[in-house]
Amino acid sequence: MTATTRSSARSLLWRAARVAARIATAVSVAVALLTVVGLGLVRAHGEQVLTVLSGSMTPIFRTGDAVLMHPAVPSALRVGQIVSFHAPGSPKLLTTHRIYRLRPMPKGLFLQTKGDANAQPDPDFTPVTSVVGVLAGRLPHAGFWLAFYQSPFGRLAVLGAPLLLLAAAQLISTARHRRLLRQQRACVVFSDPTRPPSAPPVSGRRHYATLVAAAGISTAAVLTGALLAHATSAVYTAATPLAANTFGTGNFCVTASTYAATIGADLPLQWYRLGEASGTVASDSAAAPTNGTYRGSPTLGQPGAIKCDANNAVRFDGSSSYVSTTKFYPSPTVFTLESWFSTTSVTGGRIIGFGNAATGASGNYDRHLYLDNAGHVIFGVYPGSVVTVVSPATYNDGQWHLADATFGAGGMALYVDGVKVGANAATVTAQSYSGFWRVGYDNLAGWTNSPTSNFFKGNLDEPAVYPLALTAAQVTAHYTANHY
Repeated sequence: MTATTRSSARSLLWRAARVAARIATAVSVAVALLTVVGLGLVRAHGEQVLTVLSGSMTPIFRTGDAVLMHPAVPSALRVGQIVSFHAPGSPKLLTTHRIYRLRPMPKGLFLQTKGDANAQPDPDFTPVTSVVGVLAGRLPHAGFWLAFYQSPFGRLAVLGAPLLLLAAAQLISTARHRRLLRQQRACVVFSDPTRPPSAPPVSGRRHYATLVAAAGISTAAVLTGALLAHATSAVYTAATPLAANTFGTGNFCVTASTYAATIGADLPLQWYRLGEASGTVASDSAAAPTNGTYRGSPTLGQPGAIKCDANNAVRFDGSSSYVSTTKFYPSPTVFTLESWFSTTSVTGGRIIGFGNAATGASGNYDRHLYLDNAGHVIFGVYPGSVVTVVSPATYNDGQWHLADATFGAGGMALYVDGVKVGANAATVTAQSYSGFWRVGYDNLAGWTNSPTSNFFKGNLDEPAVYPLALTAAQVTAHYTANHY
């Protein structure tokens, strides 16, 4: 190969490299500026771009999608809307789920959410003031690009590499220009020493274009850094599909639970926290305690209903297990029954109630809370005939629920999860007999929607009996003490 041929090959390679550098530069600048313009337009309309990191809202949007969120107006929120919100106790985390229900609370309006791909709703209620956006649109797979682009490696690949190519091209171009200039001077001296050498033609526009491209890349880097910093803080995670959503775990605890203090302040007559890990004694946490006894084969040490509290719960088998007590009471006329329960059973069972026998099936039995086979919560007394209040909804969904039944001069009232779901103001008396309060089992023959089993099957926690009819505010306070 001659020197002329080698020079021609080097020239072709140089030109090819220079074209490749220009193409890479143009593409990187275009992509960066398109990203800047797109995010800028979104920000100009007051919206946010969030990157989806989990599949709990499949098929509405999937991992790797980007979602656009309108600013939220708390008073305009409705069931069925998809919203982004700060999870309770975790102000830096955003979750995006569908509104499952709205519920007025003493502290304001709260919402419960659910991922479309999750079997159960999220267990926590969230104040509407924690909602930061409502779904406005979806950009399929755009989240992958945003996640890559805002990473150090992505920014280096898209913006840093073209800058290096430009710098290298400029250095090579300058060296080539100087070499050609030296060669031209040598030729001029050899042919005509009196003729002044002239510089080889070099396009000033080429250097100008290089500077413009470099400035474009640098500007894109600065602008995308500013915009993507906002987008990065908006990235969220959500629970993946599980039989029981793990969203509301102890990870959200920022302070110790106030539940026990709230219950204790209302002076329960008997209060079984069911926190034992072993043994047959069910300790009474009331001011004047009367311990109960575990009967049958309950499973102790189960995860409890109370968040941010190490106290356990007990699983009752639906066939032989319950808690008996020895304190004998003469015909209570004013009382409140309360217990947390969680079940998927379709055989019903008694949660808590009164009967004339300390163990076994009572001959006289009323003043009780129980579930029918469908999962309705039922409160019943017997002032000469069966009188019940039945919840409209069913609750055998595997989630923890709080049931309260109050009785006194104001009649009967039934609450589930802190909200009154039924009442009977006309019934102010119950059957006259003396007996015992029991948990998890007693006779239910002849009662409304009498269940298949008298034994409760599922988890129970914090059953309590109060010697007064709690007010609606007190019942709600008990429920919210476990959520906020």
